[in-house]
This record gives sequence, structure tokens and C-alpha cells, in this order.
Amino acid sequence: MRARLGHPVSVAELAREARLSPYHFLRVFTVEVGRTPHRHLVKLRIGEAKRLLAQDHTVTEAALRCGFSSTAHFSAVFLRETGMRPSRWAGYGLRPTAQYTSSGAWTDPGAGRHCEVGTTPGASTSRPSK
Repeated sequence: MRARLGHPVSVAELAREARLSPYHFLRVFTVEVGRTPHRHLVKLRIGEAKRLLAQDHTVTEAALRCGFSSTAHFSAVFLRETGMRPSRWAGYGLRPTAQYTSSGAWTDPGAGRHCEVGTTPGASTSRPSK
């Protein structure tokens, strides 16, 4: 999957490569990985997009290289997965090493940045004291 992020991938195709029926492949994959193949592919694509954006690629370049059909679709998926628009992610220079809490807050330890869900990252980019 990782090698084909920029291309459409079907469960039938993956099952064929694994020499399993599509139904059995879906069940085994979900149990082993903890998410469906589609959710896993989305996570891989967003991870790669974060890396590309951190390397100063444009949002459009990241979207196309990661297999999204349009920049609008990419932006919607990126926002849903990260809580931040891709243009904002690129603007804050966040690296893919940023860590996320279950609430969706992120911390970028290397840059000393932290943001809670529902706050504007630019307003306070330092980690709050405890």
C-alpha cells in the first residue's frame, strides 16, 4: 500500500496479491492492523502528505502525489484527520513527528509547539505550563 499511495487501490486487488478472498482479506487485515484497508490507506496518505508539506511542497502537489482526486477532497480529508487545514499545517512548519492526543491536540516536541483542539495554533504556539 505504501508504495502505491498515489494510485487507486482496491480490496480485491490487495486480496488477490495476498491470495485470499476479498471478504477474508478484509477480516484478516482489520484484525491484524486494527482498521480497514481504506482507513489504513487514508492514514498512510495523510502521513505522506504531512511529510511533503513539511518539505515545502504545495497543497496541490501533496494532494496529487498522495492519490487524492482533487485539492478540495484532500483538504477535507486532511482537516478531518488532523483537525487542521493542509495550508495551515504547511504554514506552521509542523513535522510529521508531531504527536497527537486522543482529543486531537498536537505537540511537535522538536519545535516546542502545542495546540489544543478548538484553539488557533498561531495564537499560542508554546506548550502551556502545568
